[in-house]
Amino acid sequence: MSDDPDDLVGGLAAAVGAEPGSRLLHARGTWVAAGTFRALSGAGALSTAAVFSGRRLAVTGRFSGARGGPRAHDAGTADQGLAVRMTLPGGHSMDLIALAQPVFFARTAAELVHLLATAPPPTPPDAPAGYLGQCYHSVHAFGLVNADNGTRWARLEWHPERETPRPTREEANTLPPDYLAGSLTGGLPARFTLHARFPAGGDTVHDPTARWAEPGDRTPLGELGIGRVLAVPPGPEPDFDPLNLPHGILPLRDRPARERSTFYRAARARRRAGG
Repeated sequence: MSDDPDDLVGGLAAAVGAEPGSRLLHARGTWVAAGTFRALSGAGALSTAAVFSGRRLAVTGRFSGARGGPRAHDAGTADQGLAVRMTLPGGHSMDLIALAQPVFFARTAAELVHLLATAPPPTPPDAPAGYLGQCYHSVHAFGLVNADNGTRWARLEWHPERETPRPTREEANTLPPDYLAGSLTGGLPARFTLHARFPAGGDTVHDPTARWAEPGDRTPLGELGIGRVLAVPPGPEPDFDPLNLPHGILPLRDRPARERSTFYRAARARRRAGG
């Protein structure tokens, strides 16, 4: 398959049977806002990025399910996502796109399209109980640059206040089709803690398909508060981009991250054109 972003987007739309004008993946989603992010006191020692200054930052986010169109059932979404935009001083921002699965299943955009077209990853035997009771993983490694210009690479993870036991898919299928969105109504306000997870000696740093050794070396960086559900995003819809990072965080070095940024732009253009 061609590596041209428009060809890949067209191939993915055919592979997943995307409806015209809808997202190709993560079509089922809910916007949340009235939230803030505030870094903890030790985060500034790891990175000089404005996101870790300790100021309260306004946040817009979107919870979503990876698979299935707008009329599918939440039990079949397979993986879930949390995309967050944090507004920084001076009109800047940072996007953090995270998934419930700790690693990705494809090393290139072309491989992703091929797998979804021919051999989609198996759907897990269980399903999430709700959007709020699970962890979300960046899967890519971010370069945290400190005041001495030293860099530590880390995957970033959102951890909930408490994890919720997962029902079987059969149990989840008895719930309303949009039960994940419904779980937010009774669960907000809610809080997540952002952690930096540092690689162990044998971990492959710049491969989002590689699992890192457990239990892992984690440092809490800050707290995200989510206040309410939104019918639509406030103002223009954020164009989430994994490479939208502030000074003090180095760009992601793996190929999937770079391709995701380009792929997202092509997919948004197709969606907004009604394709």
